[in-house]
Parts: sequence; C-alpha cells; structure tokens
Amino acid sequence: MQIGGVDTYVATPDKTKSNGHVLLFFPNAFGLHINDFLTMDAFAACGYLTLGVDYFAGDPIWKHSQSPLNDPTFDFQSWKNKHMEFTDRIAAKWVKDVEAEYG
Repeated sequence: MQIGGVDTYVATPDKTKSNGHVLLFFPNAFGLHINDFLTMDAFAACGYLTLGVDYFAGDPIWKHSQSPLNDPTFDFQSWKNKHMEFTDRIAAKWVKDVEAEYG
C-alpha cells in the first residue's frame, strides 16, 4: 500500500482485537525486511494498526552489503548521504499523511 506516495507495510489487527491505536514503524538502515514484518504483525495481533514506512524507496543498505561498516567494497558514506535528505523529507511528510488518513 502507499500512503502519501510512499510504500507502506500495513499490519491490520483483527476487528475483534483492534484497540483503535496506530503505531508508526521506522526501520533501521536495513529497511523493511522479514523480521520487521513479523514485529509489525505481532503489534497488529495485540490490537494496533501498525504502519511501516519504506523511506529508503526500495534501496535499503542490505541490497549493497550484508555488513556495510566492515565491507571495504561498500561506500557507506555515499549511501548514507544519498538517503539522508530524502529520508528526512519522506518521513516528515509520511507522518503528516498518516495523520490525515488515520488521524
């Protein structure tokens, strides 16, 4: 699903368990991956609508290196610089868009 033009993982609670609260999930540099999906699904199982933003726009660090800080062939600084301004802007807008949609 997209919220405000940003890919978003949505973990929806069962209607009988929904508590009416929304959790915003911000992944680390490795982006959204299976452990994050399982975590968000667990929050949803507890009644929280859980939304995970892909603010790396499909370019998480794991696509470049499994150990980015110890990989001499990976330019971590360039990857970080590429995403810093973009992710800050995306995250702030996404939060406002989530509030407008689910507020």
